[in-house]
Amino acid sequence: MSQTVHIPETEKEISESLARRQVILGDWQRLLRKARSLSKISYRALQVHATVQQIAELQNALEVVGKREAV
Repeated sequence: MSQTVHIPETEKEISESLARRQVILGDWQRLLRKARSLSKISYRALQVHATVQQIAELQNALEVVGKREAV
């Protein structure tokens, strides 16, 4: 799987990046709800989907770093 988002090195940086992506997701979802034209709906839906994927990657990275630091 190719990365769609930069994965920071430390757990703190990953958590900060994850929080930022969640804010971005909320912004895109708000814009998607307001969209009326088909072109805006499709573009914003793509942005929401991409941001959800980035959040999933950051969550996986956070788990890996947590396990690595626990060992």
